[in-house]
Amino acid sequence: MASETPFDVVKVCDCLKKYNEDVSALSLDLYIEAYKELQKFFNCLGTVFSFVTSDVESKINILECYRNDQNCGADYKTLQSMIEYEAKNNLLKSEDRPSGARTLLRLHRALEFISKFILEVSKLEDLAATGPAARSAYQSTLAKYHPWVIRKTASLAMYGLPNREQLIIRAFGGEPGGNKALYTQTMINLAELSETAYNITNKLYEDNNLLDLP
Repeated sequence: MASETPFDVVKVCDCLKKYNEDVSALSLDLYIEAYKELQKFFNCLGTVFSFVTSDVESKINILECYRNDQNCGADYKTLQSMIEYEAKNNLLKSEDRPSGARTLLRLHRALEFISKFILEVSKLEDLAATGPAARSAYQSTLAKYHPWVIRKTASLAMYGLPNREQLIIRAFGGEPGGNKALYTQTMINLAELSETAYNITNKLYEDNNLLDLP
């Protein structure tokens, strides 16, 4: 997804915070807006995270199309209404159209990786490599859904990640030797909000037996 504006960590945190506040009506709009910003974060790091971002744009576009559809858009206002609508109309496993619930599930799985990776980076010293943090987060999250070839490629690609200081400069617009405490807290906030959003969404999918949608 081409980005004309830099990654806005305040915006993504605000979207996730609002998303997390109403567990009974999880806003698809807020989820999409948060994810658009998160993709900018990974775009800042080049092609290293292509195993995460390769099809994020297409999935966001699918969800936006459903949300903006004149006929069914209202049914995609929240995750709950989306699941109810697709279940009622036998669309959850349809081969004729991408299921919104299944599409979001792929984004949902990547959100767990994002949360764990950013939290681990927040604990590092400025000149520490971020590759090990990425590999650790990947192995405990997305790796379980990827075939061996992608796992191997992803693991090798992570060696190309910058150190913590360079990551902050690229993604957060920081300066060398800048306010480390501020950026650390910002990353912690983002990681915690992402984790909460993941857990809330995961429970909804678990309650509806949708965590294993093909």
